Formats: sequence, C-alpha cells, structure tokens
Amino acid sequence: MTPSTPKIPILLFADSILGIRPYDWQCQTLLAYEAAKPTAAACANFTGKTSTVFPIAALWTLYNFPRARLMYLSATSAQVKNQMFNSLNRFSSRPAFSGWSWLETEVRTPQRGLLFGRATDTGGNIEGVHDQPDSPAALLVDEAKSISPDVLDALDRCHTTFRLYASSTGAAFGGFYQIMTAKSHLWRTFTVKSSMCPHVNPAEIEADRENLKDSVFRIKHSAEWLFDEGDSMISLEHVRALIDNPPEKVPTMPDDRGAFCDFAGAGDESVLALCTGNRLEIVDAWRSRDTMHSVGKFLTLFRKLGLKSYQIGGDEGYGHQLMDRMQEEGFRLKRFNNGAKAKRSDIYVNLSAEWWSTFGQLIERRQVIIPNCEKLIAQLTSRRKLYDSKGREKLESKDDMKARGVESPDRADALIGASVLGKSRAHGALVAARIQETLQRMPKPLFPNDFRF
Repeated sequence: MTPSTPKIPILLFADSILGIRPYDWQCQTLLAYEAAKPTAAACANFTGKTSTVFPIAALWTLYNFPRARLMYLSATSAQVKNQMFNSLNRFSSRPAFSGWSWLETEVRTPQRGLLFGRATDTGGNIEGVHDQPDSPAALLVDEAKSISPDVLDALDRCHTTFRLYASSTGAAFGGFYQIMTAKSHLWRTFTVKSSMCPHVNPAEIEADRENLKDSVFRIKHSAEWLFDEGDSMISLEHVRALIDNPPEKVPTMPDDRGAFCDFAGAGDESVLALCTGNRLEIVDAWRSRDTMHSVGKFLTLFRKLGLKSYQIGGDEGYGHQLMDRMQEEGFRLKRFNNGAKAKRSDIYVNLSAEWWSTFGQLIERRQVIIPNCEKLIAQLTSRRKLYDSKGREKLESKDDMKARGVESPDRADALIGASVLGKSRAHGALVAARIQETLQRMPKPLFPNDFRF
C-alpha cells in the first residue's frame, strides 16, 4: 500500500509537535521509515531507540493517518509498559493529540486508529497487522534480536506500509542478525555506535574501553555482532564459515543414509533429521502434546523416505515408550542413551558430549553440509562446553540452558545423531564395497564348491 501524502513531514512533526530534535542517525532512520522502506537499526546501548525513535515513528503515523493500526512488539512486557508507553505518555497533553485515549499499552485516536503493545514473554499468540483501505498498518519491533525466528517469520507475512525494527546486538545469529547481514539488500539498515549520540560522554566510552571485557564493550558501544567467546561446544564462527563456504557433496551409495529422531518433552519439538553422504537436513520438526500423533508422524516420514529400521536411531530417554510402539509397527530403531559412557571416556563425560564435540570438529574441518537455518545455528552454538573435575568435556544441561532463557536444542540433537548414524552407515558401506572388490579380484577356484561364502 502506498501511503497518501502526510499532513506534516516526520522531522518537522518531531520538532514542532513533540519538541524533539533528533540526532543525525535518528533523522536518517526516521526518513527511511517515512518513505515506507523496511527499516532496521542495530544500536549500541542507550542510544535512544526506545525513548526517541519509536515514539516519534508511532505518533507521527497515528497523527498523519488517524485510522492507522500499529503494533509495537518487544521481547519483554517491562519494556512495553515501562519504557515505550511511558515515553509516549509524556506527550499525551499536547494539543495535537486532543481526544486521544492513552492507556497502559494502547493509544487510540477518535477515528479508531490504534497503537497497541505486545510482548513475547507473556505467552499466547502474536497476531500481526495488515494494511486495509484508508488504514495503513505498521510494525514496530524493539529488541528484535530477542524475538524468536518463528515470530519474525510470522511478521514477514504481514502486509504493512511501515516497518521499523531496532535492537541492541549480541551473538551473530537469529532473524534480526540476518536482516542486518544476509537480507540487508531488502532493508534500509543502520548501525548506530554510542559515539554517534551527543549525550554519551566520550570519556565514558574510553573508560569502558579500559574497564569492560572486549565483548561487552563491542556490544555496548560499537553495536557489533559477536561470535562465541570459546565457551560453546560448537563454534559459531566455524558454523558461519561452513555455511558461507560448504564442501562439495560426496558421491553416495544406495544404502548410505542415516536418520535420527529427537523425541519432544513438554513444549519442545519432535524432530527427524537425515544424513545422506555428507549432507544433513532437518526433514521435519513439530510440536504436539499427543505422543501417539508424533509416533504416527515419524512412521509416515520413515515410509515416505524409504528408510529401514537399521538406518534410524533415537534417544531412548524420553523416547523409550515411543520406540516400543514403533517396534510394534515393524520399525526396530537403534536406541541410544545420551548419558551412556563415551567411547573416549578419558576425554568426554558421556556419549552426548562426545557426539557434540565430534560434530564440532566436522564443522571446523568443513566435512559436512548443514542447513542454513537460524534456529538450528542458534541451537548448535548456544550450548556451553563445561568440564568435570577430571578435566573431561561435558555439555551444559538442558535445565541450565532453560534457566538462562535458551531453548532446548532439539534440532541440533537430531542433526548430530543423524550425522553419527550416517557416518556409521557410510563407513559400513565402504567396508562392504572394499570386501566385494577384494573378492572379485581373487582368482576363481578350480572347483566351485571349494569355497562357500
């Protein structure tokens, strides 16, 4: 939808009605938003995105298009209520907004225009907005790096005239990271350092440069995206390098496949991953509280892919009873216990740590091809590497991951399991082929019955 000519340009609106004279970077960001270009800004801390840029964009839109509908979305309800809408309320007495209703997380115009706030930490579905005749829609997404990929994907399907995403930076993965890098040609993007904000004292920046950890300084003041700091079991830098420059697909034999099932606990995903040669893929991932539904879906996928029992594995921790039911249907899966003893028990605490570490080595050596999926990348690279008192590697527990707000690595577990099975199948097929070649080169016996195989 092409917006009609606004009553007042956005920078004049900020100055004459709100009494704000934005900084240069704020002006550029707001002008891109006014021009109806999808706009994204990666910001250092305390640059004024929530207190200045979003309020100007929201109020200008409602003032010029009184029937507009805007959604302001953030990762936390505290930011919605205490920061964004508190910043808006300081303008509620301006004559230009006479007749408007100012609620805790809503602003309404007499013409039924609406700005409403939503947070992803409060549960429930996040419903987007769409353009309607004489009622343009806008999406304002704050701290976009913390918004889950599923929600960002849903927002991508919204048809809106105006779209503004802004966020501080962090680890180099996720939907907002992709917007600022791989998808930047589709957006008008800005990187905002604290040095671009006159209210930030240069002496404070230099003091932080001396006193803060480098990674913290780069986020707080330089708005840089970070790779891992060496505490992840699988390196984000290595994963990015692999995705940017994957190896060639290796020739495969007919039986050279391995699949792995990750069975979901409450609220997590059930996942089927497949390894064909050196290429790995997530076949499907879903959420369901009905375990028998998941059993049926797994069986349907096995049959559709033509998989045999000996090609499929699963973790019997949560999946013990599910694999029992699959066995009744003719699929006797290979059962693995992630807590079992590692082959190299002198290096790894258990089998799961060994699998993850070995897969990290395959990634570092560029020996596998993995999907370019931000959710998968986040799961692979967010699990921390720990050590026991013997100096052996172990994985951060899923409970500890959950406690720091990191989702269960269901897709990563399935992909790594498929890699293990796939490599095992490939090795077995290679050995069988070599045996067959050796037999074919042997001289034929004088009497056919002299040798029996």
